[in-house]
Amino acid sequence: MGVTNTSRSPGPQRIMSHFGANGPFKEVAQDLKLASGIQVSAKDAERVSERVGGQIEKRDGIERRRLRFAEPATTHSHSDAPSSQDATKISGNNALEDEQSPRI
Repeated sequence: MGVTNTSRSPGPQRIMSHFGANGPFKEVAQDLKLASGIQVSAKDAERVSERVGGQIEKRDGIERRRLRFAEPATTHSHSDAPSSQDATKISGNNALEDEQSPRI
C-alpha cells in the first residue's frame, strides 16, 4: 500500500481500513481524528477502507488458490520412527541391568 492515487500515507490508510472494518465510516473519521489528529471525511474513510479491503480480499484469494493447489506435504512411514527399544538405548535407561550386574 503506497501513496499512489491518494493523499494519505500508508499508516493512516491502515488505520482507516482497520477502523472501517469495524464500524460506520463517520465513526472512522472521528476515531482517526481522536487517535492521530488526522482529519478525514467519512467519504474519504469509506474510499480508503473499501480499496484496502479489496486489496486484502484479492491477496487472500490468491493465497487460498495457492494453498488449494499446493503439493501435499510428504510424511514419513512408521518404519522410519524409532522404536521404544531404540529410545531405551538412546536414553541409557538401563537401571535394572545396573542393579543386577555384579559390582567389581
